Amino acid sequence: MFTEEETFKVQSPESVDPERTNPHAMWVTAKIADVGSSSPIVARTLIMAHDMLRSRIPLSDDQKIKNVLLLMHKIKNNLLQCSHSSATYIEAEKEQAEVFANTVQGGSTRAYANFPVVPDIESTVTNFLISARRIITDVCQIPVHFLDTKQTHSSLDYLLDKELVPRLGNEHRMVIWFKEKADSIKRIIAFRNGQEHGATTKGATLVIENFALLPTNEVHVPLWYLDGQSPTSIAEEMPIMVEALVDSRKRC
Repeated sequence: MFTEEETFKVQSPESVDPERTNPHAMWVTAKIADVGSSSPIVARTLIMAHDMLRSRIPLSDDQKIKNVLLLMHKIKNNLLQCSHSSATYIEAEKEQAEVFANTVQGGSTRAYANFPVVPDIESTVTNFLISARRIITDVCQIPVHFLDTKQTHSSLDYLLDKELVPRLGNEHRMVIWFKEKADSIKRIIAFRNGQEHGATTKGATLVIENFALLPTNEVHVPLWYLDGQSPTSIAEEMPIMVEALVDSRKRC
C-alpha cells in the first residue's frame, strides 16, 4: 500500500494464517520504505505494471499476473536503491569541496581544513552497480510473459538477437528503442564486470577515485572509469544511468 511519501506492507488474516487455525488472526501493517507514490520511480513502475496487465494478460491468468507484479516490484526496489546511491549523496560532498577548496589554514604550513571525502565510496558504487545490473537482468525477463519467447535471457544483446528481432523485425519501435539505449546499458554492465572481474579477466578494471587534491591546489570530485578510458564524474553519470534504467521498462 502506497501513500504519497511512504510504502507499507499489508498482510490480511488469511495471509498470516492461511489454514485459518485462529479465527482472531489480525491484520498486519508494516512501514517498509520512506518513499511513496510521489516518487517518479514508484509511480511510473506501478502505472506501467497496471497498463501491461490490463492490455496484455488475460485477467483470469492469475499466475502470470503474479509473476509480472513480483518482477516489477523487484525492478522498483532496485531502482530506488540505485537512486539512493546516486547523485544526492555525492553532490553533497561536491558542494563541500567547493566550500573547502578556498579554506586554507594559516601559519607556516598551508593545508586544506576538513578536506572532503565520500565515506565508503567503493561500497556506494558497488551497491549501485549491483542493483543496476539486477534491473537489466529483470527487464530482460519481461518479454517472456508477453511474447511467449523460447527462453528467458539476462543479456540485452541475446534478447534482441535471439528473440525480439526475429519476432518483431528491426523496424519495431521496441527494437529501435532498445538499440538506442544499448550503449548506456552496456556501459553499466562493463562497469560492473570491471569491478567484479577486472582483476581476473582480460577486461578493463573499474577505477574509483575519491576527492583528491591536484597539484594546482584544486579539488577534483569523485571519478570512475575503466582502466585506459577517460574519467567521468560519478555524481553526474549516476543519475543519467538511473534515468536510462527507468526508461528501459517503458518499451517492454
